[in-house]
Amino acid sequence: MIKISSLSPNRRLMISAFLIAVVIILFTVHASAALMPSDQLQTTIEGEIDAINTAYSQCRALLRISPFSSGSGYSAVEGAVSVVQGTALVLVSLFFVIEFFVKTLQFEWVKWENVLLLMAKLFVGKALIDNTPAIMQTIYDAFTGLQTAITLNNSNQILTGGMGMFISDLQWQTAVADDPNMFGTYSLIRNIQLSPVFLILKLCMLACQVVIIGRIFELMIYTVIAPLPMSTFISSAASDVGKTFAKSYAAVCLQAFILVIMFTVYGDLMVTVRDAVMSYAGSIGAAADGSMEALLLTGALGMGVLKSGSWAKKICGTA
Repeated sequence: MIKISSLSPNRRLMISAFLIAVVIILFTVHASAALMPSDQLQTTIEGEIDAINTAYSQCRALLRISPFSSGSGYSAVEGAVSVVQGTALVLVSLFFVIEFFVKTLQFEWVKWENVLLLMAKLFVGKALIDNTPAIMQTIYDAFTGLQTAITLNNSNQILTGGMGMFISDLQWQTAVADDPNMFGTYSLIRNIQLSPVFLILKLCMLACQVVIIGRIFELMIYTVIAPLPMSTFISSAASDVGKTFAKSYAAVCLQAFILVIMFTVYGDLMVTVRDAVMSYAGSIGAAADGSMEALLLTGALGMGVLKSGSWAKKICGTA
């Protein structure tokens, strides 16, 4: 017989923690004939499915937020745009003066066309600064049109068809049959098995929401500071800054289109896998479910969302 006093302090601590956990579980378990009846298991699974569907629809809704519509946050920073435009006009004037002295030192004023070209650059720079918000909105709307076409008639509910993705008919029948048993634990075991799956699914959706919200902030900042890089277009030496910014802005807009494609494909694949799993389980009468498939698809979606920004930058040539 092993004496507790002869055990090491670490083992005594582990045994104490285990006993405390057992006592807590015993006192917190629902007082019923079974530790968790089948109806409670159904309520738990349906609640988790609703939570995942809600997170998925929120991701889709966040992708539709426009920085150019009232009430979406752009109104809060609209005043900053006018301030930045004033600074950008100062930069345009500075670039004009620099260009003037450079051409003077290089004796390029022999032809009147050079003088006219420099003055034209000044007017073009002023027009670019004044119309920068409209230019940015044009770029944004170009990708939004593609996004709208992709999302047409696409459902915001990713996990449909009841519990079939996570518990097959045979598993459900076993859970119902286990209810009358004095110490029936089948429903509790199924809940314990599915809890990590639902947790990871929700964490993946949370990561997707974080990336999408970060993209919204990035788009807002790009829209506000756009007049500054746009002012460099009139400068022969610094015009690459404006070109790079325009491509970066297009990449941020393109990222939303990439995300919409991924979410749409993810939804189609989830429906296909769910139908295939339910059909397979029913044909062979097996206790099979699609929880691992759902976990795999959602994990792949999360990784794709994290990489969407770099993909968009590579496509636009800014990576």
